[in-house]
Amino acid sequence: MLFSHSLIRGGVHPSGHKQLSNHKEITILAPPKRLYINLKQHTGSPAKAIVSAGDKVIAGQMIAKGTGSSANIHAPQSGVVLKIALHRSAIPGGGEEQMIHLQCDPEDQNEVIKLETQTNIEEQSRETLIDIIEEAGVVGMGGAVFPAYHKNTLYLK
Repeated sequence: MLFSHSLIRGGVHPSGHKQLSNHKEITILAPPKRLYINLKQHTGSPAKAIVSAGDKVIAGQMIAKGTGSSANIHAPQSGVVLKIALHRSAIPGGGEEQMIHLQCDPEDQNEVIKLETQTNIEEQSRETLIDIIEEAGVVGMGGAVFPAYHKNTLYLK
């Protein structure tokens, strides 16, 4: 056994209170009216917005280009860019960060730009796969959320 609860002593074990909601149906929330998309998504430098106030964007469209050690950012929802300005960050102690203020379309999100995912990895070079990962804005799942392509380009040389 790789992990045993008997090895860990102490700690906090609060009740999950699952009985408050485990009998309720899952509901789909209405789309938000406005989104604030932080250009600084990790400990590295912020991405650079490639959209401007007044631009109409479609869900999945690239709206910010990664710079240095940052990843590309894509619109999570269709809408109109209201402005790119400072806004209070949701990260504790984060202060204000540059964000894309997006007024979301009230209608269903029928228009979606789909990233090409039907790539046969066996037929692609390592460099091509890294380019695809970079374009898609794939990031690591560690605490620093560094771009996956940046990690791999270090090993290409």
